Amino acid sequence: MIMIFVRYRNETDYINRSRRMPVLLRNIFLLMFVFSIAMVIPKRSKAQLNVSFQVFYDELSPYGSWMNNADYGYVWCPSNRNNFFPYGNNGYWLYTEMGWSWVSTYRWGWAPFHYGRWFYDSYYGWVWVPGYEWSPAWVAWREAPGYYGWAPLSPGISIDIAFGNNYNLPYDRWRFVNQRDIGRRDIDKHFAGLGGYLKYLEQSRSINNVRQDQSRNISYHAGPQINEVEKVTGQHFNPVKIKSLQTPKQNVTKNELQIFKPAIKSNTKENIKPKKIEVWKNKVPKSGEQQIKPNQEKAAIQPRDIPQQPEEKIQPKKEQPVQNKPVQQVKEIRKKPLEKKSPQQQKKDR
Repeated sequence: MIMIFVRYRNETDYINRSRRMPVLLRNIFLLMFVFSIAMVIPKRSKAQLNVSFQVFYDELSPYGSWMNNADYGYVWCPSNRNNFFPYGNNGYWLYTEMGWSWVSTYRWGWAPFHYGRWFYDSYYGWVWVPGYEWSPAWVAWREAPGYYGWAPLSPGISIDIAFGNNYNLPYDRWRFVNQRDIGRRDIDKHFAGLGGYLKYLEQSRSINNVRQDQSRNISYHAGPQINEVEKVTGQHFNPVKIKSLQTPKQNVTKNELQIFKPAIKSNTKENIKPKKIEVWKNKVPKSGEQQIKPNQEKAAIQPRDIPQQPEEKIQPKKEQPVQNKPVQQVKEIRKKPLEKKSPQQQKKDR
């Protein structure tokens, strides 16, 4: 009896141990998994919290000049100002999971075409104002019969206005292409002639394709509807995935747009600024050239500003106060003798 009991007990212990082994291994793997997550999460959150405008100041300094502007603070102008046009030089539109995204071939293109806004200055040309939110492109989209057009959004313009039909900029702020050319890698070689832009704008309307990014609580414009583009071009566009990089650069593969797009945190307590700051020069515009200051961009939002633009340049020539003075003086001289002469004086004159 004793031997049977001992044997039974040994077998029971063996069964219990065998049952406990999977549970033990499972707990060990679970602890290892939790520990690995605990090691990764703090590094990612710390990297995001430390990213501020300083990343723009440092990374863009080798490729342009930072200046202190009275309206917008620190603004940036690229070194290659000649013939530069944002969303119009050295780049193309790529259809991604977030819509049409601008892919720039500039080394600094990961920042100014996806954060912030651009304005035009008669002395510096195009100037960039940094922003906090990432987007495939901060532009306004319009479509005319047979053409797509886009223009950089101006600083201080709300999304509701910028993406609506009533948002109009001067004709030379836009770029238009034939609808069938929107997906070309050499799109800058297929821009329509600038002479027809007034006609395109008059016949155009805003493209209704505004999307909401719930994770970041922002609205952005996704560009032309893909079903319309595929119908016009006769091509099928597979949406490319957007992958975040950890270093300031961008790269395009067959299936991915790899780009540095950190969350920019604002912290007014930090003393962040560019290492080298130039003074903003308010130069007098050349003869016959109208100077457009950053705070005057809002005046160009009215729908009829585009056809009236040539008249504004001619209008100052009509005002000639210097020539009008002699004419008024002549009239006054003629009237004074007639009013002061009495009948007796008139007889003496005869």
